[in-house]
Amino acid sequence: MDLNLERIIRFCVVAEELSFTRASQRLQVDQPWLSRQVQQLEGQLGFALFERTTRRIALTPEGEIFLGAARELAGVAEQTRSVAQSLSQERRQTLRLGVSRATFWVSARGQLIETFRTRYPSTSVDAVGGLSPRILLALQRRKIDAGIIAISDGVEGFDYLPIHRSRPRLMVPREHPLATKPQIRMADLRDIELLTPMRNGNPLAYDLEYRPFEEAGARLRPLTDGRPAIYHFATMERLFMLGREGEHHSSTTFVSRDVIDCAAFIETAAVRNANDDREVVRKFWAAAKIIADQQAIDKAAA
Repeated sequence: MDLNLERIIRFCVVAEELSFTRASQRLQVDQPWLSRQVQQLEGQLGFALFERTTRRIALTPEGEIFLGAARELAGVAEQTRSVAQSLSQERRQTLRLGVSRATFWVSARGQLIETFRTRYPSTSVDAVGGLSPRILLALQRRKIDAGIIAISDGVEGFDYLPIHRSRPRLMVPREHPLATKPQIRMADLRDIELLTPMRNGNPLAYDLEYRPFEEAGARLRPLTDGRPAIYHFATMERLFMLGREGEHHSSTTFVSRDVIDCAAFIETAAVRNANDDREVVRKFWAAAKIIADQQAIDKAAA
């Protein structure tokens, strides 16, 4: 027998008040509707719960017995609601944040997290790392509340707010002739060998950063060991690689150069599910807008 829990809870209120009028007022529902709810419960049970007269109602013997079990069930339901409300409140006070490992070097990432913590000290941050496409998948599945990612395919259906954009810098082996040039252009890069990570981790970010160099004639050489291995092999084999703002490499090994006509770019963004209006997500988005606006100001000043 599939009994309706809400009807059982309403029955308990009527049994406590022994009045449909007082029970309806307590439950803030219409009295005729409440009476029908109890009748439907009686129909499911197959016996009467109340003896009704024009002046009063009273529990039947079966109603007395059923009330004991119903009160216990109603108590469990109320406890369950209380636990759920407590968990919901706790979840609202914790931001589950996915953070792309590819953004470790972006100062705006740390500024965003610090801004969030400063503005909302009662809300904690539970950060997890991963690849940008996996962060988007976790966000879609509601396993996290928001993310900080490198630009990626699949952002349709998400709110996307860039917080940083820059051009990659060319790291030139110090002994290479290009190291002596005050200005480097894309045309100068024909036939150089440029180490890269594998494309499959984040195809869009890879194409935006590395394809312009390939189109200029550079020979791309992906490494299966990823970015941590690039510096090692570039140093050992005296090859080119791309650098990031704020990265520090030995000046005796490489010269960092800006390629003045380079169309390649790197972008980091805050993301959330579209129109997610939960309090903790609104707080994160407000902090992200502060950083995005500051980045725009800094770029305009430069």
